[in-house]
Amino acid sequence: MMYTDTGDYSAIANALRETTGLSKTYRPSEMAFDIPLVVCTTEFGDQIVNRTLRYVIGKSATHVTSSAFMSYPLLSAARFSRCLSIYESAFANCATLRSIHFPSCEYVGQGAFLECRSLSGVDMPNCKVVSDTAFQGCVALSYANLPSCELIGIGGFAGCTSLSDVSLPTCSKVSGGAFSNCSGIVTISLPACVTVGPMAFRSCTHLGFAYLGAASAIHDNTFTKCGALSSVYMPGCASIGFQAFAGCLSLTSAEYRKCAAIGIRAFRSCHSLSLVSFRRCASLLSGAFSECSALANVYLPTCKSVDTTAFYMCSSLSTLSLPACEYIGPSAFAGCGMLISLYLTGSAVPSVGTDAFLSTPITDETIIGSFGSVFVRSSMYDSFVEAWPDVASRIASIA
Repeated sequence: MMYTDTGDYSAIANALRETTGLSKTYRPSEMAFDIPLVVCTTEFGDQIVNRTLRYVIGKSATHVTSSAFMSYPLLSAARFSRCLSIYESAFANCATLRSIHFPSCEYVGQGAFLECRSLSGVDMPNCKVVSDTAFQGCVALSYANLPSCELIGIGGFAGCTSLSDVSLPTCSKVSGGAFSNCSGIVTISLPACVTVGPMAFRSCTHLGFAYLGAASAIHDNTFTKCGALSSVYMPGCASIGFQAFAGCLSLTSAEYRKCAAIGIRAFRSCHSLSLVSFRRCASLLSGAFSECSALANVYLPTCKSVDTTAFYMCSSLSTLSLPACEYIGPSAFAGCGMLISLYLTGSAVPSVGTDAFLSTPITDETIIGSFGSVFVRSSMYDSFVEAWPDVASRIASIA
């Protein structure tokens, strides 16, 4: 015999069907006695104490209060059609929560769904704010549809290892660690994002492409250890922070026309990086391109300072032009075993730190069987010979 869902029970039946995957209908008696649940017509509060609760329907509730269902061990579905706000830790540590329905929600509080390890997806078309750690540790979460979202808080989706599809067309700020350790993400598109925080995508090991159309800075560790990352489109980039791309093993090029500063170890160990072009860069900080073993083409026409170990162990670097250079730090080019041509064609003789050219052909002819050369303006030749006596024989003048 078939039964028809009626009245308030239709919403409950929908939740059951979503959760179980069965298309059957349910009698009111089945839902009332066989399935622990609650139908709520007002805001949730501490009065909800049924730890055997499996399904919850918020018929007209406008918000879910802090910790309302925190650590409910059997809760698997929650439907709140009119809820505008989900407050701190509301569903945190609900390990069996698989399905949520919040079509009107505009705000998700701190840790609201923290460690909901069975949650499969998020579809909140009106949500504007996802607070700190809101979905952190939701390891089964495969998609997040947030077309109206403007802010992702610190660690908002950190550790969501199954997350592959993220829709954030209006998001203007992605805070620190927001998607760190989301190893399933393949692409990320943030066309309106102005701010991307530190470690935002750290260890997103399958991330291949990132579009950051409006951002002006790549902060510390933003893409550290994104081993599959091959391209980042960010036309307005003005600065790159500490270890921003360190360990991005698949990154082949870095071309940022507006970037003025490159941070410490920003591209360290990017072993596929072969082309670098920074037209406005004034300084390379310590280890900026250290251990970039494939780096062969470098364009830095305005760079004045090459700091300690900036190109350390760049074993493929053979030719480099630094026409504006005024300072070369200790070990800046140490271990660049193929460096045979260095062009310093500016109007100043750069000061040079200890071991700046250690283990390079410029100081050691045994590496490739001959010495490399430092090319300078003819008008600056005598000044270089006087200032760099240890490599004076390798200095050559050009017109």
